[in-house]
Amino acid sequence: MAPPARLTALLVAASGLTACNGAISLPGVVPKVYGERATVNIEANKLMSTKTQTPYDYYSLPYCRSRVHESSENLGQRLAGDKMESSGYKVHMRVPKACAILCKKKIGKKDAAKFRSFIDDDYRVSMIADTLPVTMQMNNDVNPDEPWSVRGFPVGFTIGGKKNYYLYNHLRFNIYYNEDPAMQRADVPGMGQQSHIVGFEVVPMSIKHDYATTADFDPETTVLSTCNEMNHAVNRMETLLSIDEATEVVFTYDVAWHQSSLHWTERWDVYLKFGPDDQVHWFSIINSALVTVFLAAMVAMILIRALRRDIAAYNEDADEEDSGWKLMHTEVFRPPTHGKVAFSAIVGTGIQLTLMIFATLAVAIFGIVSPAHRGYLVTSLLLFYALLGAVAGYYSARTYKMFRGTNWRLATLLTAVAFPGLCFICFFMVDVALAAQGSSAAVPALTWFTLIGMWFCVSMPLVFAGSYSGYRKDLVELPCRVNLIARKIPEQPWYFQPAIVMAMGGILPFGAVSVELFFLMSAMWLNQLYYIFGFLMMTMIILVVTCAELSIVVCYFQLCSANHRWWWTSVTTPGASSIYVLLFSMWYYFRETDISDGVPTFIYVTYMLLLSVIFFLITGTSGYLASLWFVKKIFGSIKVD
Repeated sequence: MAPPARLTALLVAASGLTACNGAISLPGVVPKVYGERATVNIEANKLMSTKTQTPYDYYSLPYCRSRVHESSENLGQRLAGDKMESSGYKVHMRVPKACAILCKKKIGKKDAAKFRSFIDDDYRVSMIADTLPVTMQMNNDVNPDEPWSVRGFPVGFTIGGKKNYYLYNHLRFNIYYNEDPAMQRADVPGMGQQSHIVGFEVVPMSIKHDYATTADFDPETTVLSTCNEMNHAVNRMETLLSIDEATEVVFTYDVAWHQSSLHWTERWDVYLKFGPDDQVHWFSIINSALVTVFLAAMVAMILIRALRRDIAAYNEDADEEDSGWKLMHTEVFRPPTHGKVAFSAIVGTGIQLTLMIFATLAVAIFGIVSPAHRGYLVTSLLLFYALLGAVAGYYSARTYKMFRGTNWRLATLLTAVAFPGLCFICFFMVDVALAAQGSSAAVPALTWFTLIGMWFCVSMPLVFAGSYSGYRKDLVELPCRVNLIARKIPEQPWYFQPAIVMAMGGILPFGAVSVELFFLMSAMWLNQLYYIFGFLMMTMIILVVTCAELSIVVCYFQLCSANHRWWWTSVTTPGASSIYVLLFSMWYYFRETDISDGVPTFIYVTYMLLLSVIFFLITGTSGYLASLWFVKKIFGSIKVD
C-alpha cells in the first residue's frame, strides 16, 4: 500500500468471508467471461518496496514502452499511487507463447545504475490481469509441500559477497482458467470455450539472449538461440543477464495456460491468506475476542450488583446525611474547568470517526469494497467522513451547550478544522517528501483540489449545519442541579493519580485490538492484503464495549472517592491506549520492518502518530459517552432534594 493511502487506511484501523476454511468469496464482483483467443490485458501498476515505502511508476525504469494507455483511476487509486498502464505483453485466451520477444533495449550506465539501485532496495513489480495481481511462489519454511504466494516479482537479484547484479528480463506467465459448464453452448455461435481466469502467476528469469539477424531487429521475425518453442527458457548461471554495467537487454516472455478446478469464487484465496501463520491469526483473534468479552461481562456484573445495593440503601435512608457517590449529586454535572471547547471538538470528531469506520466496514462486508474494487476503500472512507460532518457538528454543539459555553463559533470551527487540518498537514509533509523522491505516490494537483473541495465545500458546511441544529435543541436534561460553589475535592489515593489511572486503564483497550493491529500494520507496511472485515467489525465492537466498561468502572470509583472531575478522566483513561499503540508501532518498526532511510522513517513515524491520535479520539469518545450515560442513569435513580 502506498504511503498516502495509509492516511485513510489508518482511519479503518482498517469480511465478507464465507468460511474460515473454505472459499474467500468477494460479493459484489461480477466474473468476466473470455472467449477463446480473446485479448487478456496485462496491466503494469507500480514498483513497490517495503524497504523504502516509496512506490514508483512502472516506466520509471527503462522497461519496454509500447503505446502507453492509462486506465482512469478513482480518488482512492490516485491516493494509493496506483497508475494502471498497458504493459505491452500480448496475451490471448488459451493461446500459449514461448519466448516471445517484447523489445530490445540498450541500457546505458545511468539506467544500469538505476536498475541496481532498485534491486538493492528490494523493489517488486506489480502487474494485474482481470483484476488479479500477479503472484510469485515462495518457499514455505513451515510446510515445504505448500509454497505460499507473494504479490509481484523482484526487479532482479544479487549473487556473491561482492555483489553481482542480475536483471529479470524474461517472464513466464502461468495463467489458470476455469471452464464453467453452464456457459458452454456449442450450438450457439461464439458461446463455445467460455472461460474465467482464476489464477495469475509469474516465474521471472534472467537470460542474456543470443540471436542472429541481418536486418534491423524485429521482435516478430528475430529468432533467439537461447530459448524458443523447443528450448524453453530456464535460469542458468552461465546465461544470467548481468546489469553491473551498460549492456543490451532483450525482454521476452512465455504464456502458459493451465486448466484448473478452482472455482471463480475461490480465486482470491491465495491473496487473502497471510502466509504460513494464517491459522495463528484466526486463533489469536478469536481468543482475544473471547477473553475481552468475558472480562467485560464480569466487570459489568460486579458493577451492576454494587450499584443496585447502593441505590437501594440510599433510597431507604433518604432522610440521613448523604454519603458515598450520592454526596456528589450537586457536583457531578459541574462542567470541566478547562478545555470545554477542545472537549466538545473531541466528542464530535470521535463520533464522526467511529461512525465512519462502522459505515465503511458495513459496506465492505456487503461487498461494495473489496480488493477487486481497487481504491474503493479509500474513497468510501473519505466520502463517509465528509458526509458525517453534520453528526460531528451536532454532537459537538450539544456537548458545548450542556457546558453552558458561550463561544460556540470557536467550538464549531475547531470541530470542522482541527482533525482535518492535522491530516492535511501530515499528508502534505509526506507528499512533499514523496515528490522529492520522484515517487508515483505523490498526489497530483487535481487530487489536491478534490480533497480540499471535499473538506471546505462538503465537510465544513455540514459541520456548521449540524452545529446550528444542535444549538437550537433544548439543553441536555440532567437529573441533578449544580451548586454555585464547587465542593473541595479531598486528597485522592495514590492509585487515583491521573498518570497511574491512564497507565493501567490503557492496557485493556489496547489488548483488545493488539492482534488485529499487528495484521493491519502488516497490510500497511509489508504490502499484504487485509480483507477480514467481519473480524475487524467484531474487534471494533469489542473495543468500544471495552472502553465503555473501563470508563464506567473508573468513573464509579472516582465518584466514590468524592472526586467530581470525571469528564476528562472518562476520555483520557481509555484514550491512554493510544500511547500503547504508539509504543507498539515503535516496536513494530524495529522488529518487523526493514525501513532504515530517513524518508521512509519519516513517513512511518508521521502516520503512526496520526494513528495514535485517531485511536485516542475513538476510544476517548466511547469512554465519555458511556460515563455520561452511566452518571445520568445512577443519579436519576436516587432521591435527592
